[in-house]
Amino acid sequence: MSESSMGKLQALTQPPGVVEFFQGLFDRVGVKIIETGEAFTGKHKGDKIEFASGINEPEVDFTVAITTEQVDRLSRHVDSGELDSAEEFSRRNLRASIQRPRSSALSAPCSPRPRRQHCVTR
Repeated sequence: MSESSMGKLQALTQPPGVVEFFQGLFDRVGVKIIETGEAFTGKHKGDKIEFASGINEPEVDFTVAITTEQVDRLSRHVDSGELDSAEEFSRRNLRASIQRPRSSALSAPCSPRPRRQHCVTR
C-alpha cells in the first residue's frame, strides 16, 4: 500500500525557507487529492505547517484540488530546501484552483475574509 499524500507531507523536514514560502498565502488550507479522494488540512503555524485529516470547510481559507504527482513534486522541492521559480509561479497562481463550498457559491460570488477575498471558480 502506498503512503498517503498527507503522510508524505507530514514526514518531511520543513526548512525555514520553505515554511516562509507559504507565509501569508494561508493560515489554513484544505487539500483534496484528485485521484484518491484524500482530504486534509494544512495549518500554517509560523515556524511549521501541521497537517490533519479531513477538511472543515468553514475554517479553511480555501481548498485546492491537486494530484499525487503535484504532492510528489512539492515533496522533492521541500527535501531539497528550495522552491524554484516554477513553484513560485504555481504559488502565485494557486488561487486559480480555489474551490469554495457549494453553499458559499450559492450565497455570494466572493467569500469575504478578514485578510483577503477568495472568489468562486466555476
